[in-house]
Amino acid sequence: MKSINLQKWTFHYDPNSIAAIASDEKIVFLTKEYDELHLVIEIEAGLLVFHPRWNSKTTKLDTHTFLVERSYE
Repeated sequence: MKSINLQKWTFHYDPNSIAAIASDEKIVFLTKEYDELHLVIEIEAGLLVFHPRWNSKTTKLDTHTFLVERSYE
């Protein structure tokens, strides 16, 4: 598992199946091959805004910690 931070929030993901690109106010999760978008997370007015695709699963682990996984359903 790898972790990536977006301000006070931490997101864990498996780098063997998902790639992550981050800036100060946005994280983009892609397939490892960079050919398919999974999830975009942005901060707007101090809140997290999730823009998921059908093939992503986000689980809240703690107050500021999430697990992002690729869904194979």
